[in-house]
Amino acid sequence: MISQIKDIKISQLQQEEVEYDSVVAKKEEMLESLKAKEDKNALVESKEVSSLRREIETLKENKTKWKEERRKNITEAKTLKELGVSFEEAKAMLKERGLPLVLTEEDKNITSNESNFEDLSDFVFVHKTRFFPQDGVIRTSKDAGAYIDRIFPIEIDGKKYKVGGHSQRETIHFTLNTEVKWNMGALFRGS
Repeated sequence: MISQIKDIKISQLQQEEVEYDSVVAKKEEMLESLKAKEDKNALVESKEVSSLRREIETLKENKTKWKEERRKNITEAKTLKELGVSFEEAKAMLKERGLPLVLTEEDKNITSNESNFEDLSDFVFVHKTRFFPQDGVIRTSKDAGAYIDRIFPIEIDGKKYKVGGHSQRETIHFTLNTEVKWNMGALFRGS
């Protein structure tokens, strides 16, 4: 998938280059228009013309550096994060172009997250629940009597049914040092 997203980002870079050139072309038109309005007998150009001329020269000088830097950042990226793209955005980019989401060996990338943790006392298990622990013990969804509500109704013979029931989950989910995030498997009313 990472190589597909890199290809998309390179094509976007080409579009950005066209837009960059368009900005430069508009500024050059403005410069020609200003020069045409200036007094032909003036010995020096106006500050406005001089300033616009310098701006155009700077844009042209920086274009190559800008393009090389962007291309390098894209080609050397090893993760979606380095490309500035979330997984959801990557899926949407592929879907928009009719491309299948295909994970390859290149997508297997071990990254290190720098931290300031020194020992185990720096870690806290976090479990989000609506059921207060009993006798200092966090209860499973099943033990707590959590009720499952389906967000998407089930359709049978063209009729839609909303199905629910008590949870049978006998596991407790947690994260380290942050709140557990919502997911499609955690559709418990009161859990």
